[in-house]
Amino acid sequence: MTQTLTTAQAAELLAIQPKALRAFLRASASSPELPAHLTPVGSGGRYSFLLTDIPILTTLLLTATSSSTTPRSSS
Repeated sequence: MTQTLTTAQAAELLAIQPKALRAFLRASASSPELPAHLTPVGSGGRYSFLLTDIPILTTLLLTATSSSTTPRSSS
């Protein structure tokens, strides 16, 4: 049987706050790289992560972070 992780456990492995992880998943819902079982769950719903999701989420978070912190050129 595959062990599942809670949002808090996944967030700890990703070194971010659970609230930030949930917000990222909601914002990335249309991303084709996001595993299908991590679609937004809605109010009161619970995410269920697999250990194999952590490397994928790490890559997506790093990509999102680097693109959002790219300096803009001043004109």
